[in-house]
Amino acid sequence: MAKKFYITTPIYYASGNLHIGHLYSSTLAWVVRNFKKMQGFDALMLTGSDEHGHKISRLAAQSDLDPQTFVDQNVEKFKILWQKFGIDYDYFLRTTSQSHKNFVKKIFNKMYENNDIFQGQYQGLYSVSDEEFLSQVQCIEKNNEFFHPVSGAKMELVEEKSYFFAISKFQKWLENYLDANPNFISDKKIANELRQNFFQKGLEDLSVSRKNLKWGINLEKFQDQTIYVWLDALFSYLSIFDDQINIDSPQSQNFWNQAEEIVHVVGKEIARFHCIYWPIFLKSLNFRLPSTILTHGWLITPEGKMSKSKGNVINPLELLDEFDAEIIKFYFVSQISAENDSIFDKKLLESLYNSFFVNTYGNLISRTIALVLKYFNNGLKFNIENLDWIDISFYEKILVSFDSFSENLSNFQLEKGFKLIIELAKNLNGYFDIKQLWNEKNLDKLGASLLLVLNGIYTISACLNCVMPKTVGKIIDFLGIKTTSFELITKLDKFDNIIFEKLEKPFFPRKKS
Repeated sequence: MAKKFYITTPIYYASGNLHIGHLYSSTLAWVVRNFKKMQGFDALMLTGSDEHGHKISRLAAQSDLDPQTFVDQNVEKFKILWQKFGIDYDYFLRTTSQSHKNFVKKIFNKMYENNDIFQGQYQGLYSVSDEEFLSQVQCIEKNNEFFHPVSGAKMELVEEKSYFFAISKFQKWLENYLDANPNFISDKKIANELRQNFFQKGLEDLSVSRKNLKWGINLEKFQDQTIYVWLDALFSYLSIFDDQINIDSPQSQNFWNQAEEIVHVVGKEIARFHCIYWPIFLKSLNFRLPSTILTHGWLITPEGKMSKSKGNVINPLELLDEFDAEIIKFYFVSQISAENDSIFDKKLLESLYNSFFVNTYGNLISRTIALVLKYFNNGLKFNIENLDWIDISFYEKILVSFDSFSENLSNFQLEKGFKLIIELAKNLNGYFDIKQLWNEKNLDKLGASLLLVLNGIYTISACLNCVMPKTVGKIIDFLGIKTTSFELITKLDKFDNIIFEKLEKPFFPRKKS
């Protein structure tokens, strides 16, 4: 039976259009899911929409729509975006689905039974746009007013009866858990910031319900309170398996418990909810914890952080007017480090396309096929005795590159992994030049060299298949191989007796400036 793997994107807030940062998050999760599938895992990916909260009801009213119609329209936009970019998913969870609402109510009741949720009086500051309660200490104060430390939104003073989750009683447990599992939070900077900003000040109990909020999961048995958005949204990752899960028997067999790894991809602005609240919520119910919270930085423009006021918010769909979706996704995973904020610039994207796809990978395919067609109309035949020491060293380089690529992607270091593949393509072009294959008169040696390059092209393509399967499928089909798999990388005679056809046009035409 195949090993199981589960990865999620954030559950995107259905308040409007998604931007390029959301596309980046989903691309990371999607590429990792694809990589795990190619490794033979039963790998599943969940995305979805967080559809409750005061902000949604306000925006719906401004649009003269009821909240359900408002979120329905935005969810369709989400799905169109994923379809346009070729990002398929195994699950799409909507927090307005009845199954999710029923599951979250059961969760709330169980937490209450466990004495982890209690009734109290909430008085504090609330950000409507962030759907977040904060203390004065956590906010930024300007002219006797308080603002959210991340979004900059003005905080509103709220006073009402509320139910609280006893976060504080789990602090010592969570600190010990993070010490014992240093890779739980992928980015050490994020982990250190959480310790300094929250653990050292002491975790505060969290308000998990609202009295006057109508658009959400209503708790009829709790004085008509409505569940606060983060308790609602975070359990989307688990409620998708509601038909497999027994809340009273949290260790029973289901995909969540059977998965070798569970990974949540999140932007750094919501890291706190996933790295503090989520593991505590799960611990309170004795559910298994995820393996890794894979955090990533912001995508910014040359003008700085994207914002409507600056007019520099990038609409992902508009990029498709100039670039293929798979090229954009490859840029995300090969040029952007998840651990830092990174600049997204169309000029950099175009430079990557021309330097790698046109001049390196595409050129390698074209020049190799041209020589095969010139001298080997009846195909090639692998013979290890025709290899010299340069050939053997380059075969080793191909295999080592693939092993390093696999290791990096297994550790969610996507940028490092794909940069190795870019470097491998450069090295194979260098091999072509070192051996001056166009001048080689010994056909046995030439054939051996061309097979080496073809095997290198296959290795590059198999790795790229994780992020651009449509393009790679065309290339592999042109090369006469029926499947794209990691297992075939070490099968060095896979190109034996294949009759190649002329490449009528390059796979990657040069873009005109």
